[in-house]
Amino acid sequence: MVACAVTYSLYNLKLEKKMMRNIRMSIVFCMIGVLPCHLWAQNEKIAILENEIKKQALRESINAGEKTYKIFCLPCHGENGDSEVEAAEYLNPKPRAFTLGEYKFRSTPSGSLPTDQNLFSTISIGVSGTSMPETCRSVS
Repeated sequence: MVACAVTYSLYNLKLEKKMMRNIRMSIVFCMIGVLPCHLWAQNEKIAILENEIKKQALRESINAGEKTYKIFCLPCHGENGDSEVEAAEYLNPKPRAFTLGEYKFRSTPSGSLPTDQNLFSTISIGVSGTSMPETCRSVS
């Protein structure tokens, strides 16, 4: 009877250890499974916030560009960039019409669009011998 009781106790002890191990493993699996989901949700929220910040920065940049265009470019190139303004009649050479997609100062092959750096340089430095002013000093 004692041997039976000891065997039963050892069996229960092994069973308890096995159950505890299973419980511990279940907790670990739950944490591993839930934690990445939680982190993924956090990362998703962060990505959404970063995207909103980028959108806001883009909107602010566009608004600043519109204001700058109205002050420095609109008088010669017009509201639509077509150079159909009264001042254009008196300028030699006439201002470029952006709507035609023709760009004289670029590092790209003829017929292709200029790079952003080409446009930035033309606007910043101006065009010597024309009425296109150097705007980098004016804007800053």
